[in-house]
Amino acid sequence: MSTRDRIENVMRCIKRSALAGLLFCLGAMGVSGAALAQSGAPKASGDVSILPIGPAVEAPRPDTAPGVHSYPLPTIVMRRTSDGKQCSFPAQDGAAVNFNASPYSCEDNVLSSFEVIGAHEGMIIDIEGSPRCDGSEAWASYVVSFAAGGGPTGAVATTSVVASMGVPLGTRLTDGAGNNVLIANGSRAVGEPLSTAVSCVKVTNLIPEGPYRIRNAYSGKCILNTTGPSHTAQCTDAVNQLFYVTFSQNRGVVSAAAPLDWARRESLRSIITDQYVVGVGQTTDLASVLGREESTGYLKTTTGRCASESDIPFQINTIECKYAVGATMQWTFEPVTKH
Repeated sequence: MSTRDRIENVMRCIKRSALAGLLFCLGAMGVSGAALAQSGAPKASGDVSILPIGPAVEAPRPDTAPGVHSYPLPTIVMRRTSDGKQCSFPAQDGAAVNFNASPYSCEDNVLSSFEVIGAHEGMIIDIEGSPRCDGSEAWASYVVSFAAGGGPTGAVATTSVVASMGVPLGTRLTDGAGNNVLIANGSRAVGEPLSTAVSCVKVTNLIPEGPYRIRNAYSGKCILNTTGPSHTAQCTDAVNQLFYVTFSQNRGVVSAAAPLDWARRESLRSIITDQYVVGVGQTTDLASVLGREESTGYLKTTTGRCASESDIPFQINTIECKYAVGATMQWTFEPVTKH
């Protein structure tokens, strides 16, 4: 199917449903993704480009092996149209930047346009009047969607924060330079106009890094990505052992089943059965998601639990990381080339 045909299918799909998926293919990854288009409040969340002026953040590595994709974090630049006053910050997956408590010197209630440097195909940008990005005040949402021949990364030129306000869901929008790179993802007009009330920006659905197999240093076996309680097996499965690493704060690990679809992603996580074990599934409990900690080789939650290979068949436990039980807690991410 040509790129043009895929885009036309996207638009037909979006028009059919308020929760339609923005489906796209990412080259050699060969997996589908979706950007959540919704008419309710977000949940969880032609100027020349400038260099980031916020605190330095380490960017993800470029491709580390053939077939492994790792795109740099996008940078969001917010500006005041009247005089060009601006701030910028890295766009982490699932993270909201509250202008009332921002380390990036973003002034509250004055920034009326946005630019994206290094935007990812399918990324969702929620711009809100509520400092909590909870949808309680005026908001406008956008999906980055490059025209035929564009992507998987590119630029969104300086665009008004209200470009999608009152526009039908799924409508194609141009950025401030006239480029066809955005889709309206819903809006809400309530209280103060968004153009003079922006207090928060949230980004979701960045393209994750991968694919990888995750091999245990003790057993030499790899984690299965099938839904439910997980376990390890010989590292020979070309489908059911593939994972991606998100660019969330804790580098959360997700199954290859739907890595580009924020609404359908299945995370590797710590779950409770009769004890703490590793499982794969959808969750809104971000504290349970296991992330890649490269400095230690751990699969670790933000609450300090680590995945550890178990002597019990068909089981991987999670234990408090402070116990550092050695090789059973060490995991290697092995790049896998997809054809």
